[in-house]
Formats: sequence, C-alpha cells, structure tokens
Amino acid sequence: MPFVSTTIRDGPIDFHYYIATPHSPSAATVEEGLPIILLLHPEYIGMDVWVMQLGSLPLRRFNLIAVEFIRHGRTTGHISHGFTQKDGAETVRAFLDAIGVDKCFVLGMSMGTIHGLQYALSYPKRVDGLILVSPLGGEEQPETAKLRFDVADSFYAGLDAETIVDEEAVMQGNLGTLTFAFNNTIDLESIRALTARFFPQVMVQWGPGNEQVLYRMTEYVTSRRAHTIDELEQLAKSDTPVLLVRGDYDHTYPMQDTVAFYQRLVEAGVKTAAEVISGAPNFLAVTHYRELNSLTEDFVVRHWTGKPVPPAQHVVVSPIAEGMRKAGWAGQDIG
Repeated sequence: MPFVSTTIRDGPIDFHYYIATPHSPSAATVEEGLPIILLLHPEYIGMDVWVMQLGSLPLRRFNLIAVEFIRHGRTTGHISHGFTQKDGAETVRAFLDAIGVDKCFVLGMSMGTIHGLQYALSYPKRVDGLILVSPLGGEEQPETAKLRFDVADSFYAGLDAETIVDEEAVMQGNLGTLTFAFNNTIDLESIRALTARFFPQVMVQWGPGNEQVLYRMTEYVTSRRAHTIDELEQLAKSDTPVLLVRGDYDHTYPMQDTVAFYQRLVEAGVKTAAEVISGAPNFLAVTHYRELNSLTEDFVVRHWTGKPVPPAQHVVVSPIAEGMRKAGWAGQDIG
C-alpha cells in the first residue's frame, strides 16, 4: 500500500497511490519509454472506482498511476474553506513531483475532471492529452448544488461527536452519493463491493471529528467556475488533445452541459473529440468499462509521440482486486 508524503497549500499530505505497469500491479516507478496515464477519481469514491481500468489488459500496455485525492480513500491532508480548482491542480502537481513524473496523459472522471483540466491549463507542457469522463466543464447549477449539499446533510444528520446515532440517516447519505454516481444501477456486484469498501473509508475521513470535510469537498465541486475561451486556448497553443466521454444515462448532469463545454473547446481551437456511451451513468468507468478502456487505449496510442507501444501482456493483476474480492466482488473478466 504505497504512500508518498509532501506539502500542499493547506499543509502536509500523505497520498495513497499505485503505479501499475505492464509487468507489475504495484511498481515503485514507471517503466521508461511507455505512456503514463494518471487516473483522477470522482467525488466520494477513491481509487477503487478504477478497478476495471487497473486490471485491464489493453490499458496495462501503459503505465497507470491511480492516486487518491485529499481525504478520499486513504489519502490524508487538510482541505480548507475556499479550496479552488487551481488548488486542486497544485495538489496534482505536488503528487506528480513527489513521485518523479514529469509528463503524462490525464484520465479524470467527474470531480477528477476539475483538477485534471486545470492541471493541463496550468502546466500544459506536462500533459500529453486529456480524457475527461462525465466532465464538469461548466458551473454547477443551483438545483444540483442543493442536491449535493442535501447528501452531505443527510450523512451528518446521523452522527454525533463520537458514534453513529442514526445509521439509517448515514446510509441515506451514502445512497445519495451512489445515486449521483450510478442512478438506479446500484445492484451490480461491483457497485455493491465498492459500497462495502466505501463506507468504512468515509467514516474515517468524514465521520466524527471530521464533519467539515464532506462539506468542503462538496463546496469544491459546486463552486467551480467555467473557463473562458481565452483560458481554454492554452490547450490549443500547447496542441493538447482532449477527449470528452459521457453516458446518455447520466441523470446528474444534462447532455447540454457537455455539449456546451465541447463547443467552448472547439471555439478555443482545441483538438477535441467526444463520445457518448449508450446506457452509461455518471461513474461509467465501473459500469461501462469495456467501452471506456477501448476509447482510452485508442486515444493514448493515437496521441503518443514516443516509440510504438508493445502489445499487452497475457495476464495482469489489478492492485486493488484482492480488496474488492474480499468485499464480495467475484472479479469479472475485465478485458
């Protein structure tokens, strides 16, 4: 279980991460001469959400780096009021500096697209390309922001200073997060396993004594601002390609939000492509992993400027598969 310690705006932080290479599920360093993909998870659930990518034969042709953001999963740190998307990008930079990675592709989902996009804008020479899944490229609508804070309220309504006093209320908050993530598909085995691992983690990170953490993370997501055309032009100047991916079963954000973001990128002259996955919810990396993995492999191979990437190994193991199996996941054929 690798950790790396560094300092960000709000003080010391211990990042929990894995480097999965073609030959190792948990390597100390990347394999030289191969593309690197940084996986930036969405809100609420940490790197477990990437189980289907970390164990994917096509994607393990590359180096995959999965890291957990501030107070998600097992990553520590402090997040203060007013934490912005630029602070999020600096957090990404601090992590990559700490593990010695200078340049990579970025694959972000939902919340991960906020700091993923900003990192590319702040450090364009350090990004080979951007894959933004369920992208949060515009400002949060008031009704969606209210729903997000309602989820936090429900979670904390079940806590006092020491113990859970209303487990039903806490679970209602957790169900709210799953509704944002998966709509009505929460009966899948992989999602049940994610939930089993998610609950004890959030009780440590956001539970008694840490009541402000979830509110501040919610504030971070809902207070983001849309980038101007002039700002997005930085991606065109650096020739950074962008792929937008979303599902047509995403009930959290309407399709027009993604269309508007796509149009702003195109207007800014950014090399942009977009894909819609049929039946996919917001956290589609779990439910529609085959489609996403195929799109990701194709994007990286097409935009990689180094030597040709060798074929995939015959067998790979996900670094988090064992923990997911203990939580009830049978370990579907990922592919």
